[in-house]
Amino acid sequence: MKSTLILCLCFLGVMLCAGCIQESTPERESKVSVAVGIPPLAEFVEAVGDDWVQVTVILPPGANPHTYEPTPAQIVEISKADLVIAVGSHLPFEDQLLTRLSELRTGQMVVNTSENIVLIDRDPHDWLTPDNANVMVSTITTALCTKDPTHCGTFLSNQDAYQKGLNETDTEIRNTLSTARLTTFLVVHSAWRYFAQDYGMTEIAIEEEGKEPSASRLAKLVETARDEDIRVVFVEPQFSTREAEILAQQINGTVVRLDDLARDYRANLERVARALAEA
Repeated sequence: MKSTLILCLCFLGVMLCAGCIQESTPERESKVSVAVGIPPLAEFVEAVGDDWVQVTVILPPGANPHTYEPTPAQIVEISKADLVIAVGSHLPFEDQLLTRLSELRTGQMVVNTSENIVLIDRDPHDWLTPDNANVMVSTITTALCTKDPTHCGTFLSNQDAYQKGLNETDTEIRNTLSTARLTTFLVVHSAWRYFAQDYGMTEIAIEEEGKEPSASRLAKLVETARDEDIRVVFVEPQFSTREAEILAQQINGTVVRLDDLARDYRANLERVARALAEA
């Protein structure tokens, strides 16, 4: 009888302790679910939100943000997120997605991270400079504080730390590009105008308004490349390398990949700067 009583008391103690553990960590189970348009935004959200966010990237790996179409199942899943954070600069797949979400009338919070950024001719690639990223991070922090005010102090502290890192990346890019042989570079798809503008460079795109170049345009690009001694043609992983390879062959140059959608945002921009400096 005595041993039975002791066993019962031990069992009760274990159950009480388990209850204490469950009640002491409810916040860990209530992360803010965030759906972001592109991978770089995931780094911004995770840097600010830390352990208090669960991030899903909408654009699949390798997909072209200009042609990708979210599936109905994906749209339904995204509609369940607490926050939808978009670049907001008229990326075609984002515009389509946000229209569909508004039709569902989910009432969820949608954040336009480009709201306080001056766009260049509706060019959607505005996230590709540390200055614009700083603006986006501030917008994301405000949204997270609105959604989860309990941890706003943590979000603001994380924002400050990440923005200091962005400023360090900007300094690193400027130091790297100070040794660049050229200030003009060739790309297949025009994604780097904001970057070029911020760092005193000129981007020349092979595509014409998103379309393959004509024979006459290719001939002119070859002439320009030879005149300016351009030896490298840059291409993004989401685009065909065919035009780049044709042009590189004509100028006796090489093709190098630059990824505008890499998730490791700061490290990627520093890689881009080194590639441009070495071109």
